[in-house]
Amino acid sequence: MDTGERRGGRGLAVACSLPPEQERERREELTQQLLAGSTAITKIEDGFEYAFSGDAVWAEEIVRFIIEERECCRFLTFEITFEPDQGPIRLRVTGPEGTREFLAPQHDATPRSTLASPQ
Repeated sequence: MDTGERRGGRGLAVACSLPPEQERERREELTQQLLAGSTAITKIEDGFEYAFSGDAVWAEEIVRFIIEERECCRFLTFEITFEPDQGPIRLRVTGPEGTREFLAPQHDATPRSTLASPQ
């Protein structure tokens, strides 16, 4: 049976579980609040890496984002790195095959050009 969804690790669909209208609102919120505040966005093999300033406000925002996203996009893996000496905070969002393509439309609406390809 073809459900129209790609299946990732652990059999989880590479799809958002929110109804379409809520998903659209969530993507707009994400773009305005999180992606627009990033200092860099880098494509990585299985997702994206985002860099943010190293202050506590961004740390809280990133953790809040992860908590919310884990509810609706259960296939995603999140990794946070805090660089030394209050350096940047890096958030990696990855998942099974198809994850980068699933996340890419969010970047099209990002109000500034921060998208970089891996070195």
